[in-house]
Order: sequence, then C-alpha cells, then structure tokens
Amino acid sequence: MKQFFYSLLFIICLFLIAGCVKGQPSNASNEPSHEDTTNSIETDEVLEAPSSENSMSDIPLTVLQADSRFHLQMTDDKNQTYHVHIYSSDEEKGEIDSPSFLGVEGEQFYSGQYHLYLSEDDDEYGVKQEHLNLFENESGSPAHFIEGEKMAYISSHKTGRDLLVIYQKEALNQKSLNVFALEDGALQEVKVDGQPLNSINGELRNIGDHYYQSVEYKINETEEEFGWFFTTWEFHEETLTLSLKSQAVYNDESFTDGNTYGQETYERWKDKPTSTFAYPYIPITSDWLDEVEKGRFPSVSFAVGTSLQEIFDKKGEPDTITDWLRGAETFMFNNIGYAVTATSNNTVNTLLIPGTLIDGDIKQIYDKLGEPDEKVVGEQDNHTEVMIYNTGAHALYIEKSKNEIEMILVSKTETPEISTDWSGTYTIPEDKGVGGVLNIYNEDEAGFQFDIHVSTTHVGEMEGYALKDGNTALQVEDEIGCQMTLVKDGNHVTTIEGPDCWGWSGMAIDLNHTFVKQ
Repeated sequence: MKQFFYSLLFIICLFLIAGCVKGQPSNASNEPSHEDTTNSIETDEVLEAPSSENSMSDIPLTVLQADSRFHLQMTDDKNQTYHVHIYSSDEEKGEIDSPSFLGVEGEQFYSGQYHLYLSEDDDEYGVKQEHLNLFENESGSPAHFIEGEKMAYISSHKTGRDLLVIYQKEALNQKSLNVFALEDGALQEVKVDGQPLNSINGELRNIGDHYYQSVEYKINETEEEFGWFFTTWEFHEETLTLSLKSQAVYNDESFTDGNTYGQETYERWKDKPTSTFAYPYIPITSDWLDEVEKGRFPSVSFAVGTSLQEIFDKKGEPDTITDWLRGAETFMFNNIGYAVTATSNNTVNTLLIPGTLIDGDIKQIYDKLGEPDEKVVGEQDNHTEVMIYNTGAHALYIEKSKNEIEMILVSKTETPEISTDWSGTYTIPEDKGVGGVLNIYNEDEAGFQFDIHVSTTHVGEMEGYALKDGNTALQVEDEIGCQMTLVKDGNHVTTIEGPDCWGWSGMAIDLNHTFVKQ
C-alpha cells in the first residue's frame, strides 16, 4: 500500500513539471532572462580585458600612452627595442609651497605609487614589472617627479648597453638613482656594488664600452670624505652590476683649490654631453715604443706633427687651453693635450697624456718597456722622476712619483737652437685677456736683470737677476725665497713661478705667462 502511494505521488509530480514547462513564455530566445543578460555582459567584458597571456595588473596601451608620467624607448642586449612606461593609477598633481631641496616655490610636481610597464610595438597591453619596486618603495611612500624635469631617461651610447635611469631628489645637490637593464624581455634592477648610487645632477653618463660616469658633491665636512667625487663605473653583463672602476676626489684639504677645481671640472663635463673625465682605460703594452717611434701613442687620435687646424676641424673647440708646458700652448680635448710651440708652425710638437688615463703602474712600465735610456730626478722633490725612452725622432717621457704615473709626454727629440740674446721688451698678446710686460736688460755672458708686470682686475709684479743656462734662465733667490724660471723659444719667453713666488702676485693672478718680443 505504501509503495502504491509513492508511485502515485511521483506521477503527480511529473504532470506538474510538464505543465510548468508548457507554460514558459516563448520569446525567451529574443529577450534573455536576468541570468542570460549577466552572461552577455560578461562576454562583452572578456572582449576588452587582457588575454590569458596578460595578468590582471597589466594596463591597456592606450591608457599608458595617455597617462604615463614617462614613456621611453630602450634596447636590450640583443638590440630588441621595447617601450618603457612609468605609470601611477593614483597620480596627483601638487605645488611646492616653500623652497626646499625638491625645488623652488610654486613649482609643479606629480606624486603617486609609480610602477614600470613594458611593451613592444604590436602589443595592446603594457606588462607590469611586478618583481620591481621603484626606490625599494615597499613602505607605500609616494615618488615625486617635478614637472618638466627629465627625472627618467635612457643612458645610451653607440658602443654601450642601454640603461634606464630614474632619480629622486633626496637632499640639496643629491639625487638618488635607480638603474635598470633589459634582460630576456623584462626589466631587471642593476645593483651598484651593494650601495646606493647618488649624483649631483641625476646623470649616469654612458661613455661606451660598458663604462659609465657620475659626479657627486658631498658638502658635509664632518663626513670621512667630502668635496667633489668623480666616479667611473664598469657594467658587468653577467651579473647586471656596476662596480667601481676609478674615483677622483677633490677638496681644499687634499688638493690646492680643490673645491674650485672640482666645480670647474664638473661644469665642463656637464655642459658637454660627449666629454668624459679622466679614468684609466689605456693599458700598458710592449708596443708603446713602436707607436712613439712614429710620433703616436695608443688611444690618442692625432700624432706629433699634425696641424692644429686638422684637430680643430675634427674635434671642434678645445675643452681648455693652457701654457704650463714650458710656455707651449696646449689644447686639451677630452683629457688629451696637444702642445704647439711658437716655432712649430701651428703643428703639434708634443702629446700630453695624464697618468690617470693609464691602466697600470710603474712596475708594469718596467715589465713591458724595460729600463729607460735616461732618468732625471726632480730638483725639488726626490720622489719625482722622469724616465726617458728614446726611439729616434721621438722620445717617450714618463713622469712618476713613487710608483704612480703622473704624466706621459711624446715629443720630438730635436735639439733646440741655443739663443744668446735675451735683451728686449716682451708683452703678452692682447687675445690672452691679461696685460703684461717683461723687460730684460743689462745682459752679459752670465745672466741679466729683468722685471715683470701683469694685470687684470689685480696686479702682480716683481724684479730680479737670472743666471743663463742655454735657453733657460733661473732667477737668483730673492728676499722672499722666490726663484722664477725663464724659458726662451725664438722670440718668445715663458716665465714660470717657483713655489714661493706667489707673494709677488697673490691668489687672484699669477706670473706664469708667455711673452712675445716687440
């Protein structure tokens, strides 16, 4: 009986279900139910959302192109080009309300949680580099970018690796740099010897062949080292790191007028994007003397005998012009000097290569070149010595102090004609920007009397008696210990101050000049 009751109940349920289905509206296919509408909306969203290859954190390229704070092009180690986007979804614009290390009052800036995105030409989305944090910004502190300031850029060179550099202002004259390289289709952070990389102007200059340069100014004299820091870095492909190649530090304690010299060196480097400051890149090899025999030197563009005009045509204006090499005008191009004497008809007489460019020391000089033909010990400093290697028409001069190379010269070996007549009036050429007169009189076989007058906004003058030695004359030490050296080259006389002669001129002007006979 119970079984019959359950069977009857089952049959009644079947009839009820059939009646419900028959009563369902027939236009369901034209007007979707609520569930169907939801499915339709989801389908539309799938068409606009990233494909399965993109993560939900990727951003449509149209958004990145419109709203990225920076959009840069960069090549990887395989010369593949990518687009780099620096983007924040919560970017805000503000204004500096009072002067600070960030900038001047009223300057506009942008802040937010910025991230790096990477794309190629045909991509629809920028891929977020989720493994990277700008400036290790895991604390949530926003980054700041000053409007109109190039605080993100690609450091590139035709013979070097592209690096992405982004900086933030940390203090007055100090900018903190983050550096990235492209590797296997992704950006990777470049480590800098495990320490932060700072720069006075935010620049990490790519100088080619995996070398980069930066300048830092540390003003706090309580630190162990302070002043101007000129650093050359070497990039290592296998580890994506920058390691210290060389560093020069200039301040008033370690270098005479070191702060001024550092400032001037930095200004020249900053104002000429193709320039480099000195770093050791010329190796010591046994073929140096073969090059010197031809009047050349490795890695130096021009040889002894090259016309000055040819150098100007190819190099442009020199970085600086000096006359400290025995009065010869010396034209400096990217740390290499080309000296021209009054009698060389505007052709290079001597090449000057600072020791800071040589990748090696005196021991290696002996190992590669052997014993020099001559050695000349400095008159005032027993630690200074000049090693001379004669090759025939040209000679190699290596000035050293202890085991360090100070300066290298390549010069003609011809013996200058000895001049016996010094007497006369000599003046500094008008185009030198300094007024000056040198009078030489009462000359005899032993020596002569002289007086010097120079002036700009300051005046320097002195007089004395000098003993002749061929084309050189040395002043007899006067009451303040001054001994001037005078060097004659044709109708030119160059005066060179001794260490105690500054008392006659002061700090604002000096007596080191080349005078021309009238």
